[in-house]
Amino acid sequence: MSGNALAAAAGSFAGVPFRLHGRRAEHGLDCIGLLHASLVAIGKRPRLPNGYRLRALSRPDLDEVATACGLARVEDEILPGDVLLVEPGPCQLHLMICLNAQSFVHAHAGARRVLIQSGGLPWPTIRQLRLSEEGH
Repeated sequence: MSGNALAAAAGSFAGVPFRLHGRRAEHGLDCIGLLHASLVAIGKRPRLPNGYRLRALSRPDLDEVATACGLARVEDEILPGDVLLVEPGPCQLHLMICLNAQSFVHAHAGARRVLIQSGGLPWPTIRQLRLSEEGH
């Protein structure tokens, strides 16, 4: 399954309301829910964490979470479908899915919806993930 399919699936959720811990578009999505819904839309069975807060003092085992979703860590040119873990502020992590070199889709808590953001990355990147060859 290509990153282009993941990017297209993620982009299709633009405009969906934001909802913390939301996993279904009809009820609203947060950034993890956006990744979950996008992976499900392309036939994956992701296992993502629940019960987290918008701000946290500790990080989950990110490699374990990525592997459970069929994603692998990469350090490469950002491609469509890449999942970026960014840090918008202290003790705050956020997921964005790349649509193309300058556009990303993410569930924005402040805007209260899933939106497409153009013009490059607004926050520092902690990790870059890509659909792995094995998939899930």
